[in-house]
Amino acid sequence: SSGINAEWPLRPGERFTHIRLQKSPALEFLLFEGLFQDREIMSYVIKNTNNSKFKAQGSNVVLTVKIKEDSYDYPTVDEWETYFKTINGKRNWSECHPGERADTVIIKNLPTKWYSLDSNNPKPCERFLRDAFALYGTIRKVDYEDCVEDGELGDDITALGNQFGIPLTFNAYIQYQNYAHFKAAMSGLKGKQLMRLFPGQKPTFSPFVVDYERNGFLTDKKHRLRKLERERLAEEAKRKHEAYMRQQNELMKKQLEKRQRKKRKMEEKKLEDAKRKAKGPKRKKKNKSDIGHSEMKQIENLEDECKQVAAKLLKGIMLKIAANERERLLKQREDVLKRYSEQKKLAEEAKRKHEAYMRQQNELMKKQLEKRQRKKRKMEEKKLEDAKRKAKGPKRKKKNKSDIGHSEMKQIENLEDECKQVAAKLLKGIMLKIAANERERLLKQREDVLKRYSEQKKRQEEEKKMVEEDKAKNVEAMRVREKELRERLMKKFKQFEEKKQKSTDCDSALIPLL
Repeated sequence: SSGINAEWPLRPGERFTHIRLQKSPALEFLLFEGLFQDREIMSYVIKNTNNSKFKAQGSNVVLTVKIKEDSYDYPTVDEWETYFKTINGKRNWSECHPGERADTVIIKNLPTKWYSLDSNNPKPCERFLRDAFALYGTIRKVDYEDCVEDGELGDDITALGNQFGIPLTFNAYIQYQNYAHFKAAMSGLKGKQLMRLFPGQKPTFSPFVVDYERNGFLTDKKHRLRKLERERLAEEAKRKHEAYMRQQNELMKKQLEKRQRKKRKMEEKKLEDAKRKAKGPKRKKKNKSDIGHSEMKQIENLEDECKQVAAKLLKGIMLKIAANERERLLKQREDVLKRYSEQKKLAEEAKRKHEAYMRQQNELMKKQLEKRQRKKRKMEEKKLEDAKRKAKGPKRKKKNKSDIGHSEMKQIENLEDECKQVAAKLLKGIMLKIAANERERLLKQREDVLKRYSEQKKRQEEEKKMVEEDKAKNVEAMRVREKELRERLMKKFKQFEEKKQKSTDCDSALIPLL
């Protein structure tokens, strides 16, 4: 405003809500892109500022302002309808399935902080998105993905956001319940921008880009997979945080223990020094304190050597025990694998036998069916021959012969019914026998499997007992060795104590002579 003349036609309220410098094709002019609060202000500004002139601060060059409404690409109804008609055949999509039709709107470059509940953890809230875009119709699903557009923000800000893992903007995917609501949203969001208004503050504006979704981002399958992936990532983050907290607690405990040990050692040293100072002047003279100090050093050195020897012996014993335990476990694993392979082979053999038996039974059934069919055909042929014979008979014979043919036909029908009944009974008997045999075979197989399982369980229990006995023996052996080492150390310590006592007795005997 300082570089513009007093005749500048715009009032303070008629300013850009968002402006940025575009890449200019030449150095003769600068190209800016800006947004206004509404269309009325835009038309007023274009009318009053187009072809206006002003002087920049510190320069006498007259600059000319040329302003016009920008034309931008926005999806049309024909565009998305033709797209989904062509894509449905290629991807085997169906208009009956949500996400595979024109029902999802993408709104890009939305500010994350405007839609987040917590300022420390900026993450878009689905409830806010639903409340904001439910103006155009009922919403079926809402989802989002983080993004930062380099053109919208400065390089320093985007680098800072990426460095700390904070997404500054995000893309919102809003899926409407039907096509009419989707169409209303697409037409309603054209040429609009977001406004954030708090009472007693100036409104803030944010531009966004609107498009229709083309890749089935909100299909049921993809939405479910994203949800599972987010849950998995949340669980991993939780586990990592818990592990980190446990590690920090352990470190704190170790540090506290170290400080306590140091404190105890310092207190013990102070007590020893106080006792030595209290006893020293009464019993000893100048030369005797050095002798007692050297003997104490020798005792401490011997104690350290004994401790090192004991530690080495313990380490060797533990290594041997560990090697034996490892060999035993490897053998146990090999035995289990062998048993498993044998059981698998037995199961496969049983399966093959069962399949062969079933094939044999099927072949027998087929043969029996073929026999019955052949019998049936023969019976039908016989019937036809009898019918033909009867049909020829009444021409040559007199009245009494017709009754005989009718009775014969009845007899034949009765015989056929009897044959069918007998065949059905035979089939039933055969099937019952087959079912009984199969049941007996399966029961035997089940008993064998149960026996093998019980035997395997007994072996495992015996092995567990053996392992426990071995561990108990090893523990007892370790205890015995520890006792022996302690006894040896105590003996050595007693010997040193005796030597020390003798030396002190000698010193006390020399004192009166001096």
